Amino acid sequence: MKRRFGVLVPPVNVAVENEFSRFLPPMMEMHVGRLLRRELVMSAKSQKEMLASAEPVSESLMRTQPEVLLFCCTSASFMDGLGKDMEISNWLEELTGVPAATTSTAVVKALKDCGAKRILLFTPYSEDYNALARSFFEQNGFKVEHLLGFHCKTPDITGTVESSRVAEMLLRERARVAEVDAVFISCCNLHAMDQVAMLEAELGKPVLSSNSCTLWWAIDRMGLARTRLGLGQAFDGISASRSGTACDTAVA
Repeated sequence: MKRRFGVLVPPVNVAVENEFSRFLPPMMEMHVGRLLRRELVMSAKSQKEMLASAEPVSESLMRTQPEVLLFCCTSASFMDGLGKDMEISNWLEELTGVPAATTSTAVVKALKDCGAKRILLFTPYSEDYNALARSFFEQNGFKVEHLLGFHCKTPDITGTVESSRVAEMLLRERARVAEVDAVFISCCNLHAMDQVAMLEAELGKPVLSSNSCTLWWAIDRMGLARTRLGLGQAFDGISASRSGTACDTAVA
């Protein structure tokens, strides 16, 4: 019998199912619940509406009997600052009775586990959300030395950006990467997992993405941490120690 986990994703997210499916070990299977929000543009109002929908959607998803539950939206779990990600994680655990984590919770854990202090943050967000992201990670003890990425006008456009564009931009920033301990690629709707191994080989630094960190949290929590999936040296180390056109390039 396969090991099951549940995933909550925003309504326009297309990357989580694509990327998780590609990297899942044979003994695991995921079941996905799609959250709800009326507005396409990210805003505090639309994010809170989506978060409110997590209760009925997760209750329905629990009919599949998952071992753990993942809330796969980085921005919705960091937008209210320090501790909000854990608040959401704890709320989902109480609601469903299974271990749960937001993407931001998983990312903070992964960065700390690999010993990162100074990071390069890559996002597809607007300037407002970039500021929220920077604040969240710095409140959690990380120094955001560099912030760069794409300014995607809406989340659905983010999902159309090919992972090769992410890789190309990071490879042009070798000097900046040399100044940090790790690279973090934020947003669960930004494809990047298939570029991680190549980027690490080229840049010589751990490269983590929202989806790689979130998937790894589930794998680790389910006791399958010895499984090597090609998710990057950060997770290999943890395993060993335990046993579009509407996107404008921007640099800050």
